[in-house]
Amino acid sequence: MSDNDLRGPTMERKIGGTIYKVTSVYSRNATETAVQKMRRLILKDADKVLKKLK
Repeated sequence: MSDNDLRGPTMERKIGGTIYKVTSVYSRNATETAVQKMRRLILKDADKVLKKLK
């Protein structure tokens, strides 16, 4: 985590005998929202899958 990051919420989940702790971190320098990033990544992955099918 750098000085330009903001710490977000932390979530804990127990799965089986293991406790997972996830902390969100937000960059002050981000150029896109989380929704925009996820959309971009999903479309990029879908494009790769479609190219393999051709």
